[in-house]
Amino acid sequence: MTILKLHNLIHDIRPLTMTLFIPGLLLPGSPARAAEAVATAEGGSLTTWSVVIALLVCSVAASVAYLCYFAVRLWNGYWKSLALAPLGLLGLWLTLILVGMLTGLEPRALWAVEILAWAMGTAVYLVTLFTARRAFEKADATDRTKG
Repeated sequence: MTILKLHNLIHDIRPLTMTLFIPGLLLPGSPARAAEAVATAEGGSLTTWSVVIALLVCSVAASVAYLCYFAVRLWNGYWKSLALAPLGLLGLWLTLILVGMLTGLEPRALWAVEILAWAMGTAVYLVTLFTARRAFEKADATDRTKG
């Protein structure tokens, strides 16, 4: 993959996703830089793989975050609050990761795994919410027809 193709691929992804996840790759103490140093010492380069993995993690996390956003727009009341909870957790998590990377106090070498774990946990949580909401609506509709 040439640098131009990679550059175009990065610019095709939503700017918000890039501002939230990719800056960690560019920091001097980031995992990508450490992997690149090891690879360079061994005569290779892992920067491309680091970017590919970061893009995959970002796309999965952005998709799940959009699903949360969709649920927030669709639902009212406490269902809306339940759908907002994962987005609040993601905001807190990203803040901790970025502050740790920028200050160097707490390096987060596995930030991609942490974000991917959030995405998978949130996906299961949202499927449970969608299913529970549907079951409650169905039960309410049945009660209305009986009564």
